[in-house]
Amino acid sequence: MSTIESEGKRVIYEVNLFIDADTLEDYKAWLLPHMQEMLTLPGFISAQLAQTELVSETPGELIYSFYYNIANTLYKHIYVP
Repeated sequence: MSTIESEGKRVIYEVNLFIDADTLEDYKAWLLPHMQEMLTLPGFISAQLAQTELVSETPGELIYSFYYNIANTLYKHIYVP
């Protein structure tokens, strides 16, 4: 699931991930370079990955969120439809 918070000057694009603990390292091996690649797009300022404090109802599943700080709403359409 993803959300856009703010229609002001800055946009925070949030993506929530539900990841099986057994595949976490493989997923992060793909995700972290992908996040860096996104920062090469115009308007993308920073990216952050964090494990949430939420507990999944599914055993062995972890919940992570990642965030992109985007310069303004004009740039969000580069990646967010």
